[in-house]
Amino acid sequence: MATSAESRILEKARMGEKLDDVFVLDCHGHIGPSFIHHIPGNDKDGMLKTMDRLGVDVFCISGEAGISCDHRVGNDLVADAVASYPDRYIGYASINPNHAEEAAGELERCFDTLGLTALKIHPTFHVYPASGPNYRPVWEFAARRGCPVLAHTQGGDPNAAPSAYDGIAREFPDVPIILGHAGNTRQGVEEAVEMAGKHTNVFLDLNFSTFYYGLVEDLVRRVRIGQLIYGSDASWNSMSYLLGIILYAKIGDTEKIKILGENAAPLFGIKR
Repeated sequence: MATSAESRILEKARMGEKLDDVFVLDCHGHIGPSFIHHIPGNDKDGMLKTMDRLGVDVFCISGEAGISCDHRVGNDLVADAVASYPDRYIGYASINPNHAEEAAGELERCFDTLGLTALKIHPTFHVYPASGPNYRPVWEFAARRGCPVLAHTQGGDPNAAPSAYDGIAREFPDVPIILGHAGNTRQGVEEAVEMAGKHTNVFLDLNFSTFYYGLVEDLVRRVRIGQLIYGSDASWNSMSYLLGIILYAKIGDTEKIKILGENAAPLFGIKR
């Protein structure tokens, strides 16, 4: 039977009230200007206002520049947000694999100087395969530091298809690998489900650019609940929209609470 706290989740959503009695960790977000389009309110203070309105406790962010052209600029923006609001933001360090000679030094700088604690890669934007040698410093660094890696996935993209992470998950079984967007297409979702079934260190980020009816319910049926976590892709996407997809899903309140934050907390060193 649902507890009183759990039974209020959907009611709060329908009333437009923030989730102040449920721990919410958004595992997938960005900060700073985008190279594709203008995004209002995408700085550390603007996004914090949205988090407070919705009841999002912790937001894991990478820099827009870091997943595109300039990882140093992007990482610095993330570090500023983390330093300003250390209890609200968790910082992803990103590197551009096309500048492989900078990777090792930049990762050390991000963790040892800037205070970032997780890693993010975007093989689609960088047009470089996730399993390629220039990304290897990321996986080896994650294994040494014991931190998670949020990895963009896109069904049909040979650089970033969920299946592209199969060998990586096998070689680095102690590295939590979060498949961003859970494949992002029907083909990608099928591959992501297969990956989660094969590897206990693989987690699916329920943040979709392309979404079809019943997808959350389908994943809850087919994937171990502990491997499903909430992400919004804000400020690219609407944090409230992706949050609503979880809140209104036809699944139990216990499952919602796990997806919204309980499953992700230990990956990022948060004790609940």
